[in-house]
Amino acid sequence: QDFKEQGLKISKYNDGLLEGNVHVSEQNEILFLSIPYNEQWKIEVDGKQSDVLPLCSGAFMGVRLDKGIHSISIRYQQCFLKQSLLFSVLWTICSILMSYICYICKKKYKFSR
Repeated sequence: QDFKEQGLKISKYNDGLLEGNVHVSEQNEILFLSIPYNEQWKIEVDGKQSDVLPLCSGAFMGVRLDKGIHSISIRYQQCFLKQSLLFSVLWTICSILMSYICYICKKKYKFSR
């Protein structure tokens, strides 16, 4: 079959998410994705986690598929996102607390003179 007929037909996309369907005409085919390979990309085939394959010496990625029609979901999971958000919130709280303590100390020192 023509490569265009077997390509991923994207139904939904936004930052960090691609979803679509693909028809594979032969058993044990590899779907080539022109997305740069990165370990943070996760691929689900028909709702099940699949291995992301590094292709072209690790420049691009792909996924192995069996014959048939498959639903594909490709997600980018940012590394340390939760930890970064927690750190930012804690840093903001500490900054506000330190500012308040400095304000109280200056006010107390000013009146005690």
